[in-house]
Formats: sequence, structure tokens, C-alpha cells
Amino acid sequence: MLSRGYATAALALLVAAAAQHASAFTSN
Repeated sequence: MLSRGYATAALALLVAAAAQHASAFTSN
């Protein structure tokens, strides 16, 4: 259960980072 929570958190962080990076890339 705990590992699943970590996986979900990691995935959310990855998605957030990717979205921010894509946003900066398109803006630039």
C-alpha cells in the first residue's frame, strides 16, 4: 500500500514537472 502511494506521488510529480517544462518550452 505504501509503495503504491509512493508510485502515485512520483507519477504526479513527474507529470507536474513535465507540464511545467512543456509550458516553459512553448513559452520560450
